[in-house]
Amino acid sequence: MKRYLVLILVLLFTITMFAGCEELNTKTDETTDPEIENPDNGAESTNETTDNDEALKAAELEIEETVLFDALPEQDASSFFAALDLIAKSSLKFAEDTLAGAPNLADKNFVYSPISTWLCYELFLGGITGELAEELQSKLEPNKFNADDKLDNIARFVDYYAAKEHSARTHNLLLITDKMDFMPEYLEYAANFRPLLYRMDMNRTNEVTAAINKLIDEKTAGLIPEFYEDDLDEEIVSILMNITTLDARWKTEFQPEFTEEEEFHKADGSTVTVKMMNQTVSRSMSYAEDEYAQYLIKPYLGNIEMYLILPKESVTPEEALHHFQKNLDKFEFEEYTVELKLPKFTIESDYDLKELLSKMGLEKLFSPDYANQMNRLVNGIDLFIDASRQAAKIEVFEEGTKAAAVTDIAVMEASMAPVEDFIALHFNRPFAFSIIEGLGICLFEGVVMDPTE
Repeated sequence: MKRYLVLILVLLFTITMFAGCEELNTKTDETTDPEIENPDNGAESTNETTDNDEALKAAELEIEETVLFDALPEQDASSFFAALDLIAKSSLKFAEDTLAGAPNLADKNFVYSPISTWLCYELFLGGITGELAEELQSKLEPNKFNADDKLDNIARFVDYYAAKEHSARTHNLLLITDKMDFMPEYLEYAANFRPLLYRMDMNRTNEVTAAINKLIDEKTAGLIPEFYEDDLDEEIVSILMNITTLDARWKTEFQPEFTEEEEFHKADGSTVTVKMMNQTVSRSMSYAEDEYAQYLIKPYLGNIEMYLILPKESVTPEEALHHFQKNLDKFEFEEYTVELKLPKFTIESDYDLKELLSKMGLEKLFSPDYANQMNRLVNGIDLFIDASRQAAKIEVFEEGTKAAAVTDIAVMEASMAPVEDFIALHFNRPFAFSIIEGLGICLFEGVVMDPTE
């Protein structure tokens, strides 16, 4: 059976916050999240929580209603799927180019969310002009999008995942100092990403930092409890953020009683003892093989699948992952009975995107010398990116997988082969994985060099 692989997003979080401050001079639909009204779910509030809530408050943003994907006529639906294919391929390429500058990835575990970074920087793209915009767009969109319907399809994409129960969620967030306003033209652009808007009292950076961390902790179900370890710089004008999460159960769960301590063979020849999950599934696991690796699809409930990639000898997991991502639509998977051994693992990664994107050729985004091309975002003032990061975490266990990624941009003002019928696939040495949603977006990808680290 031919499988066409692609990938899906994972971005931002429906961040909800509390208590008062000035509202932006923009209209809004009544899109109140219940958690904004009762953030502690009935728990007794404290003075510290009140202070944090007052330092960061939800503001109002006008969002025009658009036709949801489910209501699209067939012709528009076809156009939408074509746009999704471009989003999937573009976000993977942007991830590949970004991670190319990351040091020592071949020697350690890592997890990364391609869709989270891509969405965050597409959200940012509407606030810049000139050479900066051209250079960033060329990296974000190597295959040109139709300019007339790109934003409309992004809006439908975000609406589609907001309008249904889904184990993968993505949300976008705009935060701005209470002393300034976003440009009306930028808000019109950003509305297509369905962001939630917040004002920050940067005279109280300790409370603002604590409030944002609390929101991220809640929305990632504790996977990323402290995105900002230090207080935010009081000179920050705005933060653009995306959070992508996954909470998915395996279609066929591993039975805990079959999990045993076994050896995992590391790349340097040494071994470590891991909790190895064991499972044999008859004639229902999709498998493929080529000169780079063996590939197995482990489906979740719903429309998401994990692709497990066991590299051949002399091929590194990172090389096998890149080969897999570049050839998504070329693999032919067939059904086999598979004896699967997969270690339980937890991986956390943190990326300095300012450093990685500078190595990728986008150093001008982070230079005050080009701040006059970043004046469409806030009040027409000249800005530059002071910092940009992604933090990601994944947990794989008997029942399923939990994962989360948070990507931010903080700006400041300038002053395959045939195989036998039965497959024994033991992931007891370094391997790679890619979690792909049914509409083609890569939510998370990564490498496991040592499950115990």
